[in-house]
Amino acid sequence: MLGDFPIRVAKDGTIIVALQWDDAAWTAGAASFTDDLQKLSGKSCQSAHISIDLSGQVSPRLREELEKRGITLQDRLVLGPLK
Repeated sequence: MLGDFPIRVAKDGTIIVALQWDDAAWTAGAASFTDDLQKLSGKSCQSAHISIDLSGQVSPRLREELEKRGITLQDRLVLGPLK
């Protein structure tokens, strides 16, 4: 867990955050969590890649902020009302 969020580390060292959320936006909390993820990544032998995977959709600002930080983002991974 990182804060209240479950994370996993893949065999290749990638830090994976998988969340079942309908919508995600860039907020102060998202910025703080992202900073914590990057610190965790930096503590690995070699800076680990970070992948955030969401069931729902993300705001354009969230996508932009994560991409600036080199974080892979996948959204709309679960078919549902947001098809």
